[in-house]
Amino acid sequence: MVPASHMQMLYAKAAARNNRCLFVEFPTGMHMDTWLAGGDQYWRTIQQFLEQHAPERNDAGAR
Repeated sequence: MVPASHMQMLYAKAAARNNRCLFVEFPTGMHMDTWLAGGDQYWRTIQQFLEQHAPERNDAGAR
């Protein structure tokens, strides 16, 4: 488990070198329930990440 202060420090270091970094905070989420505590915002964030970094491929592009 990573304390919040360490998460923020890691994000700051990564963001200093990569402007695509994003830190999304779920203040009521814990290690095993962030998906539940974060509700709709959590799932929207996951969907946006996947749309940006893992676009759908059609069957013609599959190997």
